Amino acid sequence: MSLQTLHFDFSGQRRDIEGDVKMESNWDATRKGLIACAVVWLLAACSFIVPFIGWTAPFVLFALGPIAGLVTFFMDRHEVKQVETHAVCPECSTSFGITEKNFKPPFYGACPSCRMSYRVDL
Repeated sequence: MSLQTLHFDFSGQRRDIEGDVKMESNWDATRKGLIACAVVWLLAACSFIVPFIGWTAPFVLFALGPIAGLVTFFMDRHEVKQVETHAVCPECSTSFGITEKNFKPPFYGACPSCRMSYRVDL
Protein backbone atom coordinates (compact mmCIF):
# COMPACT_ATOMS: atom_id res chain seq x y z
CA MET A 1 0.00 0.00 0.00
CA SER A 2 1.18 3.48 -0.74
CA LEU A 3 0.60 6.72 1.13
CA GLN A 4 -1.59 9.01 -0.97
CA THR A 5 -3.58 12.23 -0.50
CA LEU A 6 -7.31 11.61 -0.23
CA HIS A 7 -9.77 14.46 -0.79
CA PHE A 8 -12.61 14.45 1.75
CA ASP A 9 -15.71 16.56 1.15
CA PHE A 10 -17.76 16.89 4.36
CA SER A 11 -21.00 18.46 3.07
CA GLY A 12 -19.15 21.23 1.24
CA GLN A 13 -16.11 21.49 3.54
CA ARG A 14 -13.15 20.08 1.62
CA ARG A 15 -10.14 18.59 3.45
CA ASP A 16 -7.06 16.69 2.27
CA ILE A 17 -6.01 13.69 4.38
CA GLU A 18 -3.18 11.21 3.93
CA GLY A 19 -4.17 7.55 3.68
CA ASP A 20 -2.91 4.14 2.60
CA VAL A 21 -4.27 3.21 -0.83
CA LYS A 22 -3.88 -0.03 -2.75
CA MET A 23 -5.02 0.18 -6.38
CA GLU A 24 -5.99 -2.61 -8.74
CA SER A 25 -2.98 -3.56 -10.86
CA ASN A 26 -3.12 -4.08 -14.61
CA TRP A 27 -2.34 -7.75 -14.06
CA ASP A 28 -5.39 -8.19 -11.81
CA ALA A 29 -7.65 -6.48 -14.35
CA THR A 30 -6.14 -8.59 -17.17
CA ARG A 31 -6.72 -11.77 -15.17
CA LYS A 32 -10.37 -10.85 -14.59
CA GLY A 33 -10.77 -10.08 -18.30
CA LEU A 34 -9.30 -13.45 -19.30
CA ILE A 35 -11.59 -15.23 -16.85
CA ALA A 36 -14.63 -13.43 -18.31
CA CYS A 37 -13.58 -14.42 -21.83
CA ALA A 38 -13.05 -18.05 -20.74
CA VAL A 39 -16.49 -18.20 -19.07
CA VAL A 40 -18.23 -16.94 -22.21
CA TRP A 41 -16.27 -19.43 -24.35
CA LEU A 42 -17.22 -22.22 -21.93
CA LEU A 43 -20.88 -21.27 -22.38
CA ALA A 44 -20.32 -21.37 -26.14
CA ALA A 45 -18.81 -24.84 -25.93
CA CYS A 46 -21.70 -26.07 -23.76
CA SER A 47 -24.30 -24.59 -26.10
CA PHE A 48 -23.32 -27.04 -28.89
CA ILE A 49 -25.33 -29.80 -27.24
CA VAL A 50 -28.60 -27.84 -26.97
CA PRO A 51 -30.87 -28.54 -29.98
CA PHE A 52 -31.71 -25.55 -32.21
CA ILE A 53 -29.61 -23.16 -30.09
CA GLY A 54 -26.49 -25.12 -31.03
CA TRP A 55 -26.63 -23.86 -34.61
CA THR A 56 -26.03 -20.17 -33.88
CA ALA A 57 -25.28 -19.58 -30.19
CA PRO A 58 -21.76 -21.06 -30.18
CA PHE A 59 -20.61 -18.78 -32.99
CA VAL A 60 -22.15 -15.70 -31.40
CA LEU A 61 -20.72 -16.54 -27.95
CA PHE A 62 -17.24 -17.27 -29.35
CA ALA A 63 -17.31 -13.81 -30.95
CA LEU A 64 -18.57 -12.18 -27.73
CA GLY A 65 -15.88 -13.77 -25.52
CA PRO A 66 -13.09 -11.26 -26.30
CA ILE A 67 -15.57 -8.38 -26.07
CA ALA A 68 -16.62 -9.54 -22.57
CA GLY A 69 -12.94 -9.78 -21.61
CA LEU A 70 -12.17 -6.25 -22.84
CA VAL A 71 -15.22 -4.76 -21.13
CA THR A 72 -14.27 -6.46 -17.85
CA PHE A 73 -10.66 -5.24 -18.15
CA PHE A 74 -11.61 -1.60 -18.78
CA MET A 75 -14.21 -1.59 -16.00
CA ASP A 76 -11.87 -3.08 -13.37
CA ARG A 77 -8.55 -1.38 -14.09
CA HIS A 78 -9.31 1.72 -11.97
CA GLU A 79 -10.80 -0.14 -9.03
CA VAL A 80 -9.41 0.58 -5.57
CA LYS A 81 -8.61 -2.58 -3.63
CA GLN A 82 -8.27 -1.03 -0.20
CA VAL A 83 -8.18 2.35 1.58
CA GLU A 84 -7.21 2.87 5.23
CA THR A 85 -7.18 6.28 6.88
CA HIS A 86 -8.45 8.34 9.84
CA ALA A 87 -10.63 11.43 9.55
CA VAL A 88 -11.99 14.06 11.93
CA CYS A 89 -15.59 15.19 11.50
CA PRO A 90 -15.83 19.00 11.31
CA GLU A 91 -19.33 18.95 12.82
CA CYS A 92 -18.77 16.96 16.04
CA SER A 93 -14.91 16.71 16.10
CA THR A 94 -15.04 12.92 16.35
CA SER A 95 -12.04 11.01 15.01
CA PHE A 96 -12.99 7.85 13.14
CA GLY A 97 -11.20 5.27 11.05
CA ILE A 98 -12.12 4.44 7.48
CA THR A 99 -11.33 1.07 5.95
CA GLU A 100 -12.97 0.33 2.61
CA LYS A 101 -12.31 -2.47 0.14
CA ASN A 102 -13.09 -3.01 -3.54
CA PHE A 103 -14.76 0.18 -4.71
CA LYS A 104 -14.52 2.64 -7.56
CA PRO A 105 -13.94 6.28 -6.62
CA PRO A 106 -15.66 8.29 -5.28
CA PHE A 107 -16.66 6.60 -2.04
CA TYR A 108 -19.52 7.91 0.11
CA GLY A 109 -19.98 7.47 3.84
CA ALA A 110 -21.17 9.13 7.05
CA CYS A 111 -19.68 10.08 10.40
CA PRO A 112 -20.48 7.29 12.87
CA SER A 113 -21.55 9.68 15.66
CA CYS A 114 -23.42 12.58 14.01
CA ARG A 115 -24.17 10.93 10.60
CA MET A 116 -22.76 13.88 8.62
CA SER A 117 -22.14 12.64 5.08
CA TYR A 118 -18.77 12.71 3.36
CA ARG A 119 -17.31 11.87 -0.01
CA VAL A 120 -13.79 10.53 -0.63
CA ASP A 121 -11.94 11.17 -3.92
CA LEU A 122 -8.45 10.02 -4.78
